[in-house]
Amino acid sequence: MSRVRSALRKVSVATTRASHIKAVRFHKISRATGRNKWHLRCVLCSLDMPCGERVFKTKNDGSLYKKNSSIYEIDHIHGNPPLKTMSDLSAYAESLFYGEVRVLCWKCHKSVTKGQSAVRRNDSLDFS
Repeated sequence: MSRVRSALRKVSVATTRASHIKAVRFHKISRATGRNKWHLRCVLCSLDMPCGERVFKTKNDGSLYKKNSSIYEIDHIHGNPPLKTMSDLSAYAESLFYGEVRVLCWKCHKSVTKGQSAVRRNDSLDFS
């Protein structure tokens, strides 16, 4: 199922993610160079980010990753359901391609995702 998930993610990045970025980006003049560049705005902290900006993100232990990556990330507002069996495929694909998404800076996305995974862990515990 991991190969199916990976293949669907690649298609999603090329279609849904790209079209959402094109829909929400805006022109802003750079103070450093005076050139007009495409920017995105984080929904939570209102940080303006150039579309081509890349940073070295920090790991949980405080060290930096070896490769730099985009400063913004696309967040699925309601998350994606788990894909463990073929019967889960339809719900997973529907949420991946048609679910609500938003642009977040990587720091906001990290905190939101951490909160969502904590809620999932608490929901999976049954105290009855």
